Amino acid sequence: MKMIKTFNYLVLLTLCTTSALAQNTTTAKIKTLANNGLQGIVLTPEFRAYAKYDLSNVRIYDASQYEVPYVISEQNASILTTNFETYTTVNTTAVANKSTTLIIQKGATLKTDQLTLNIANTDGVKTYSLSGSNDKNNWFGLCNNQQLYDLQSAVNTSVVKTIYFPLNEYKYLQLVLDDSTSLPINILKIGYATQQSQATALQHVVVKSTTITQLSTEQKTRIAVTLNSAQLINQIAFIITNPTHYKRYARLYTNVTRKQKRRIITEQNEIARFELNSESKNNIQLPSLVATEFFIEIENNDNPPLTITTINYLQTPITLIADLQANVQYTLATGDTLLNAPQYDLSYFTNKTNTPIPTTTLYAMQHTSAKVSGTGAVPIWQSKWFLWLCIGLGGLTLAYFARSLVKDMKV
Repeated sequence: MKMIKTFNYLVLLTLCTTSALAQNTTTAKIKTLANNGLQGIVLTPEFRAYAKYDLSNVRIYDASQYEVPYVISEQNASILTTNFETYTTVNTTAVANKSTTLIIQKGATLKTDQLTLNIANTDGVKTYSLSGSNDKNNWFGLCNNQQLYDLQSAVNTSVVKTIYFPLNEYKYLQLVLDDSTSLPINILKIGYATQQSQATALQHVVVKSTTITQLSTEQKTRIAVTLNSAQLINQIAFIITNPTHYKRYARLYTNVTRKQKRRIITEQNEIARFELNSESKNNIQLPSLVATEFFIEIENNDNPPLTITTINYLQTPITLIADLQANVQYTLATGDTLLNAPQYDLSYFTNKTNTPIPTTTLYAMQHTSAKVSGTGAVPIWQSKWFLWLCIGLGGLTLAYFARSLVKDMKV
């Protein structure tokens, strides 16, 4: 019984040690948009390099470290770019403990149905009314007793709020804020925001090196590409300047090794065959290529080698769609190899929306491995030799029990 307890302890310690050695985390901050609702988060190739191929170990966390559901979209997403036209505040009148009135002159865009306000952080709710005029004397109502709320950001000193009202062509707008039950708010900027949809382009994958070698004897050109880590490449774009007319066949392959008896044999695993032609753009679509190194061979025959000035390695963007709140700091994380693909209810609802989903980006990516503070020395229980010692002791213990069992059976 004592030996059994010792064995269980060693197994538990081995598992804990393995987990400690495997810990690594990659995080990136999500640039949040001004409005609440569904938002698309475009993943960068650098971030995807640290995630599983199927992205099953990617998670989104809010400022309180709660997990946020998302849906993976492999469609070519659209980015909504925002243009902001600042309006001029013609006059501001404040009556203490009663109201603040702002008269706003529209800009070039007269036909509007919304007004965007940049408001300094405040904890409270503000009631407002809005009217329109063409001469600043006769005012006509647009909306009454509406409320501005959620006027506080945890990461910024101001929030952006949009007021919606009936479509009109008034030259002036009058915004009346009720100060009878709360202190005035500080409106930093007023204007009109427009959004334009633009399809996202393929993303460039940064490689470690590209080496072009001319194999004169074989009448071929060999291109060796090395990456810092395994990356997914969906397309390769060649820019060829010479000769003027050419038509060359090429192939892309990776080297794979296998053990045959006592020898290590290296073989070529062909991924794709394609043609480089002076009458095409030479943007080569590839099957899913994930590698840290690959090779391209171009058949020149009796022709002079191609003058290749640039080779671009491209990746089709993938977007995570999540329901995010404005002005909340979200973090995207990956690196835990033990995680499986999450199952969220959100997947049942994203297909039902017909409106364009605004897209945001990542920034401040960090990749860290588990480290010990202090002198930087690794504790004994996290060292590799200790891990193998535990495994060895566990094996010896199993052998001991097996031998004892065999003796008992003989008796």
